[in-house]
Amino acid sequence: MDAVFTMYCTARDRPYGRQASFQRPPEYDPERETITRTEILRNKAFVDTERVAVLGGGSYRYVLHKVAGCWLIDNLKRREDQRWVVDSL
Repeated sequence: MDAVFTMYCTARDRPYGRQASFQRPPEYDPERETITRTEILRNKAFVDTERVAVLGGGSYRYVLHKVAGCWLIDNLKRREDQRWVVDSL
């Protein structure tokens, strides 16, 4: 998991740590998550998605930062009661 975070995520403390859960079949399926909106503001990007899943379905926002020419995931938010709340990566 550390190798994945190092390669794809910004280096910073996470409010919920580096949590992970594994199950068969996996709850997350990239085939069931659709990009609905993107926006780039300088070295920051927002990617909004809609995820179809039994437990973790709904609207999500990935926030990415451009670091040394690469886009890295900084945080993940989910839509809850008409606002974005921080979710664990």
